[in-house]
Amino acid sequence: MKLHFLFTTSLLLSTLAACGSAPVETETREQQSALDEALSGGAAAPAEVAASATPYCNGATCNGKNPQGTNCQNSAYRVFGVGYPIGPSPEWGAVELWYSPACNANWARAYSMFGKPSVWVKQNGTKYAANGTPIQCYGDTCWSAMRNGTPLTSACGQINVYAANCTPAG
Repeated sequence: MKLHFLFTTSLLLSTLAACGSAPVETETREQQSALDEALSGGAAAPAEVAASATPYCNGATCNGKNPQGTNCQNSAYRVFGVGYPIGPSPEWGAVELWYSPACNANWARAYSMFGKPSVWVKQNGTKYAANGTPIQCYGDTCWSAMRNGTPLTSACGQINVYAANCTPAG
């Protein structure tokens, strides 16, 4: 129920934002913290987690791994602070680029109000994902496997047959 309320509130905020491929503010800081808590299975938001949890990978050794099982989510943050719309209009969903300094790794996170989105990262023009299949989903929020954080990385997402959208490289 709490996640549904947060998603509905997030949807309302994005509906009020400007249309197009410009970024839309998807959540307030409190909503983002609560969503992160729900996604991590009840743990505190990434910024609040103690830095004592040692990551299990770094850089290229994180390639293809789930950030949720490697402690990489503990130091992670949303690179641009906003989500980039996916689908025919901003209220359909958004994609975000995430980065973990402890792991030096990036991943994409996308959410959609119309089922599970496709999500992947792109580095130097190469798409990294098995047909956009997420590595894990929690409800209709999905994330990609990680990639080495050294090359510039974009997060990309898509809903159904609509055109994909990507964040700038960061």
